[in-house]
Amino acid sequence: MPQIPVPATARVAVTLERAGEEIVNVFHCAVAGGLNLDTATDIAEDFKKFWANDSLVLGLRGVNTILSSNVTLTKITVQNLNSVPYADPFEFTYAVVGALVGDDAPAQLTVNVQWKTATGGRNARGRTYLGGWMKAYLGEATGGAAIWIASQITDVNEACIDLRTRLSAAGTLSGLTRPLVVASLYDGTDAEGKAVPRAAGVTYPVTGHKIGNKPGTQRRRAAKIKSSIVVSG
Repeated sequence: MPQIPVPATARVAVTLERAGEEIVNVFHCAVAGGLNLDTATDIAEDFKKFWANDSLVLGLRGVNTILSSNVTLTKITVQNLNSVPYADPFEFTYAVVGALVGDDAPAQLTVNVQWKTATGGRNARGRTYLGGWMKAYLGEATGGAAIWIASQITDVNEACIDLRTRLSAAGTLSGLTRPLVVASLYDGTDAEGKAVPRAAGVTYPVTGHKIGNKPGTQRRRAAKIKSSIVVSG
């Protein structure tokens, strides 16, 4: 995967561990004031609170309170994409464990979060695939199709609202906002069907989100680490 500069943007790689396997979810934040340790710490803490149960800006709880105890948030890296080669990321380690004990849902089943922007087209849409759920959260729709129960969708939705609220507020250390964005690094395909990298990435501010109630297929983003730089594939 080539390194593509994305002006005033940070990549946030959130690493979870389940049964010895790492699963990495990648997000992007606008950092108009640049990225230093204070801003990176603010970002990491915001995403940690998305998982942790101290997510209380809106009186809400973190995702870990409804996750299996077999899932642990282990690491968050925050990397400046403003120019290439990318600088080494800031790395923060954690041990946030899911709160629920019982039968796990199959590992490949996820709750899908669609991040919306004001711009149409595939390049301006983002998705996050959240896994680590319990069988107890699987219900059945009319006709027998599996769905996630309504209370789970509500909890994930509230955690997403809280995350976006935190990132859009002034950071505790930096005093700067770090709003969530969708980053587009490619534009179309070539004659061989390969994605065409942009000369510079384009970002779209996230204006809303939607939580799907149908279980999706887990997209496992294995972290390929070289010189501390996460190049998620």
